[in-house]
Amino acid sequence: MLSATEIPLDPAPINADWILEGSPQARNRVVFKSDDGTAWTMVWDCTAGRFNWYYSCDETIHILEGSVSLTTAAGTVRVEAGSAIFFPAGSWATWNVESYVRKVAFLRHTLPRPAGSVLRAWKRMIERRILQSLNAPIAPRPRPAGAVLAWSLGLPIAFVLAAGLLYAFSGGG
Repeated sequence: MLSATEIPLDPAPINADWILEGSPQARNRVVFKSDDGTAWTMVWDCTAGRFNWYYSCDETIHILEGSVSLTTAAGTVRVEAGSAIFFPAGSWATWNVESYVRKVAFLRHTLPRPAGSVLRAWKRMIERRILQSLNAPIAPRPRPAGAVLAWSLGLPIAFVLAAGLLYAFSGGG
C-alpha cells in the first residue's frame, strides 16, 4: 500500500483547447473503481499553467501538495494543501497552477433521478432483509392484499426500468 503522495502517475495531457497559458503537464492514476463503474478515485498532479477544466461528473478534490487558484462562476478562491472542494457535473473552473499541485479526486457519474430512486428503494429492501436476519427471528406477518398487489406490480416495473437504463447506457438508446 502506498501513500497518495507516493503513487506513481502516468501522463494525462490536458485538452490543448483548454490551455490558456503555459504548458502544464498533467499526470494521473486511477487507484480505486466501484464495481458498477460509476465512481472512482484517482491521484492527479500538474505543473505550472493556466487552463479551463470542464466537469462531466461530480468531483470532490482534496489538495495533497502545492496550491491552485480556481476561478468559477462564483468567483476566485485559492486552494492549498489540506483543502477540499466539490465540483458538480456540468460545472467548470479555470485552474491557475503557479508551480505544482497534486490532488486526490473522488469522481462519480450521477445517475438519472428515476434510476437513483430505484437504486435507493432496492438498497432499503436489502437493508431490511439484512437487519431482519441479524435480529431475532421474526414471525411472518400477514400482508394486506393492497401491499401484495403493490409488491407484485412494483417488482416488474423496477426490472423494466433497470433494463431500459442498461439499454440506454450501453449505447442502444
